[in-house]
Amino acid sequence: MTGGSADIVVGVDGSAASLAARQWTLTEARQSGRTAKAVHARPAGIATSCWEPAALAAAAGAPFGTETVDGLPGPTLVEASAGAEMLVLGSHGQHGLLRQLVGSVSAYCLREAACPVVVIPARTVGTLAPPRC
Repeated sequence: MTGGSADIVVGVDGSAASLAARQWTLTEARQSGRTAKAVHARPAGIATSCWEPAALAAAAGAPFGTETVDGLPGPTLVEASAGAEMLVLGSHGQHGLLRQLVGSVSAYCLREAACPVVVIPARTVGTLAPPRC
């Protein structure tokens, strides 16, 4: 499965927070028998080093698709999850002024997504291994 629709969509960006969200999604997909897809949104023309879709799909142990989309993360993830049962995101734990200045993908998706949004809190990130980039 690469691309296509999925029951669960998870936003990934190579961060420890998205690793936590991906792991939660994989567990949920395995336990519930649902399909999942990781979506990586990036500004047009920007290469990313932490995104290895083939390795991610192979390690999933459940039907798991991958997709890289050029675009802003919030709108791209909302669009990708339009037909999904849920959207899963990792929280970077930004608060206060920083969040107001740079915005929040999670906050945007919570407002705009047509499906339920699961946000894996930043405090769970410390219990997981960081991504290898």
